[in-house]
Amino acid sequence: PPPTAKPTPPLWEKTGCPAAYAAGTEYPDGTTVSHNGIVYKCRGFGSGSNWCGKDGYEPGVDLNWGMAWEQLGSCSGQIAPTASPTVPANAPGCPAQYDPEAEYAPGEMTAIGVMVYECKPAWPLSQYCNVYAPDNEQGGPLGWNKIGGCDGTIAPTASPVAPTASQFEGKGCPQAYAVGGDYSAGDKVEYKGRVYECKQWPYSGFCGQANYEPGTTYGNMGWNPLGWCDGTIKPTAAPTIDPNAPGCPPVYDPSVVYQSGMNVEKDSVVYKCRNYPEGGYCNAGPNFAPGSTNSAMGWIKVGSCDGTIAPTASPVAPTASQFEGKGCPQAYAVGGDYSAGDKVEYKGRVYECKQW
Repeated sequence: PPPTAKPTPPLWEKTGCPAAYAAGTEYPDGTTVSHNGIVYKCRGFGSGSNWCGKDGYEPGVDLNWGMAWEQLGSCSGQIAPTASPTVPANAPGCPAQYDPEAEYAPGEMTAIGVMVYECKPAWPLSQYCNVYAPDNEQGGPLGWNKIGGCDGTIAPTASPVAPTASQFEGKGCPQAYAVGGDYSAGDKVEYKGRVYECKQWPYSGFCGQANYEPGTTYGNMGWNPLGWCDGTIKPTAAPTIDPNAPGCPPVYDPSVVYQSGMNVEKDSVVYKCRNYPEGGYCNAGPNFAPGSTNSAMGWIKVGSCDGTIAPTASPVAPTASQFEGKGCPQAYAVGGDYSAGDKVEYKGRVYECKQW
């Protein structure tokens, strides 16, 4: 018998055929194409990276085409072009025309012709504003909201004036933020004319790390905005060490196992190991050492010190008269059979076994 003709899939949901498939073209996830009278949709992986335009994945032809494309149905003719948008008589002016080289922020508006688009105001969708053009059939809706028609141009606003320093109670601007700086909870910095304060632990651990700059997408992990500033804060006098200040504890030694509450000195600054569980970072290596970028994860900055802590005097054994029994009882012996009330001598001192 003659071979049976390959069945034609039912018509897809729209009228007409989308653009024809072209080998080597980069297709965004979800793009529809037509090829040999059949409509296919690029599967993608949700990351903008796919095989749809790669060799060996020609829809309906190559062996592995199904890994890249989903068959939607058959089609005939062409999709009717969309009518030009109608602009209302009272439409507002148009923002700047879309620039593929520009960086768009959440909530920012642009226009293509007389159609206005808004970059979606919330992350992570706003990141697609710098990946797909607003009128991209497949990728545009991921990052852009279509607002409506516009007419003419928006009148330019006056140059923005930075709010006065009174908005930041400290007056003037603190030191500029620096990536990798040794920031602790409460530290204030200036970044692009705004003042930020490093959050309390454990969030303070983010303050000096790259990709967590104040005011950026992840900046709120470690920084609180305080307001605008102008100028600089009057420098304070160089710090002086109180002549009655205590000496310095032992210098930090990465080979020592530190316990919660222990103090160390690093560059004339005293640090105290935090309580459990944060104190575990005190022994987590050089990346968490006192004064490092992640210092605040395990250490509390106590203050400055000068010199060394004076050794305490050798203890003086109390006189025998302090023990009413006079003289010394038998010396303590490890493993001895002691009962409540038994008294022993150990290194010149008298001890009594406690009650049960």
